[in-house]
Amino acid sequence: MKIEIAENMLYSWLRHCKCCQIVQTNFKASSFWPKNNEQEMEALFNLFQADERFSNFRYKGYRGRLQTFDSLMKDTECDLLALAFDEGNSYKLFAVESAFHENGLNYNDTQKKVIQKFFRNYLMARTFFTSDSIELIFVSPKIGETTLERLNPYIQQLRDFLAEQHQQVTIRLIEGDEFNTAIMEPLSHAISSIADESELFVRAMKLWRLNEHNVERRNAGAHRPVANRAQAPVVQAANELRAGYIAQTRLFELLRSGRLSQEEIANLQDASYCHRNFGRLRYPVLKSTEQGRFDDHGRARYYSEEFVIGQVHYYVTNDWYDRNKDALVAYLVAHDA
Repeated sequence: MKIEIAENMLYSWLRHCKCCQIVQTNFKASSFWPKNNEQEMEALFNLFQADERFSNFRYKGYRGRLQTFDSLMKDTECDLLALAFDEGNSYKLFAVESAFHENGLNYNDTQKKVIQKFFRNYLMARTFFTSDSIELIFVSPKIGETTLERLNPYIQQLRDFLAEQHQQVTIRLIEGDEFNTAIMEPLSHAISSIADESELFVRAMKLWRLNEHNVERRNAGAHRPVANRAQAPVVQAANELRAGYIAQTRLFELLRSGRLSQEEIANLQDASYCHRNFGRLRYPVLKSTEQGRFDDHGRARYYSEEFVIGQVHYYVTNDWYDRNKDALVAYLVAHDA
């Protein structure tokens, strides 16, 4: 069985850093599924096929004939498709493609491949899902400058085309330095808290860190600075991360640090204070373990990890949403976290 390490890495990133509850690799829709926006998406597909801006990117099938919308949907396979649920029934859909080429992104026709992947994934997402929030991502750690100069204008043309047709979607190319700051650093920071070792990339990284630890022990006499994987500024990383991830990493670290005063610990147990200062947070940030983790309906509103602060055991709320993120980040910055 072929193992795609890049897909395994992005699987863990989507689960733990983007807080997606459902992630599937090599996603392909079933022909038995209902099609929610079939007529609208087929019309959009036909407009793309006829648009001279994309004359070199048209979808073609047998003997060079133009492909039909139905056959394209049957052929479309996405490297990773993920759903991140928020309050109620709303959710964000991520359709992610990856390419790891050691010498830089190098398809036979790179521009055509990337644009076709973006557009067919959008058609698939809108045809089989009902989310109004869709993000298309193409990830490649290394892309040469010449390739980028040729590719970026076509990506912008695709954005313009979709905007002209009143389609709301985010299209992102993640490569180079952004690959490191948006994906590798947050995932590296999260790995020590991930217990599911069936995730192959996570397991490989933990094995690598064991080796790093052994090397440090062998060189214990040498005074060498050890890189801290958690140093990406929280403001810089915030756009990439869900509020729940930020809470479980940076807020947890702040609580463990002992830097918060007793007055502030009391504030974090006050529902009104937390509602005002954390973007209408519905529950106090801290709650003594004696009060339990569950609300009146039996739903867990607090993480299971316990924090001991001043000999009192506390839980931290898990009820974080995107509306809370800006206030949470501002609070962490104010407390040098």
